Amino acid sequence: MPVNDLGYRMWEGVRESPFTRWMVITQAGIRLSWRIMWLRRVVFLAFSPVIFFALIVYLFESGLENQSWIQLVTANGMATVLPEIDRLTSMVDNGASEAELRHAMWSILLYNYFSIPQALGMITIVAVIAPKLISRDLRTRAILLYFSRPIATWEYIVGKMAIVWFYLLCITVLPSLLVYILGVSMAPDISVFFNTWDLPFRCLFAALLLIVPTTMVAVCFSSMTQESRFALFAWLAIWVVGIVSYNMLVLSGNASMPSGDMTAEQARQNYDEVTNRWAILSPFHCIGRIQRWVFFGIHDVTIHDLLRVVMVLSVTIGSLLLTIRHVRKPLQS
Repeated sequence: MPVNDLGYRMWEGVRESPFTRWMVITQAGIRLSWRIMWLRRVVFLAFSPVIFFALIVYLFESGLENQSWIQLVTANGMATVLPEIDRLTSMVDNGASEAELRHAMWSILLYNYFSIPQALGMITIVAVIAPKLISRDLRTRAILLYFSRPIATWEYIVGKMAIVWFYLLCITVLPSLLVYILGVSMAPDISVFFNTWDLPFRCLFAALLLIVPTTMVAVCFSSMTQESRFALFAWLAIWVVGIVSYNMLVLSGNASMPSGDMTAEQARQNYDEVTNRWAILSPFHCIGRIQRWVFFGIHDVTIHDLLRVVMVLSVTIGSLLLTIRHVRKPLQS
């Protein structure tokens, strides 16, 4: 190995491109994480709701020509199982076509798939993987070994975050695409694809809205401490405290509203107003509300929605800046 003028040995081998060096960290992290038994169980469990949603698609397609069947289903408590399903009732009353009803129903199914089982799976997977990503390197001083090689700070951080991204894509995009493929395969004709071709792209965008902010926050917690259990506690605390606070305030808000002569539609509007106001306190409901735009459009945007977008962007950018600061700190000491 040749030696330069300062007496240091020079590397003669082939170097990785600076745009792909982070993938070495990611590949090693994915292999190590896959050894965790609970992680494998959660990944496999994330595919189990596919059967339920594919069955609903089959039943819907079987009875699509009979619009009275749709009204019967939506009027018998189905909204408690699938939020937003009451959209179909108003569409039937307004004389919507089969293509419009199909697109609406499939959007409702995929939205519920992201907002309930996928979000819960995300919380679990991030809790298993993310707390150890940087905190363990800080505790063992392995971070100095990483930076003894020609990698930049952003390559290290992206390599660590991509480990979480990989597993979250496995439990969000892949199962939702499987639901879509099963729905198309069980449809009566190829026109179904032309009615719903945009939904896979909406699923990908909704997945990014879920994956990017949550990964930034989780990796930030990991970089703030040498003890992974503290990062785990902080990660779970923001979700549990947020969900509990949201539900308590929603219940309190509904109880304080007069319910004398209100119609069912007025009661629903009051409930939507209360939930829309307090969703900003819960990351679970906040991200779910933003994902709702992806599948249903932004025709009913409120000031609370804009505040949620600003909050998510601020938390994401702030978490990234804090992570960079904490990663660079050991290198400066």
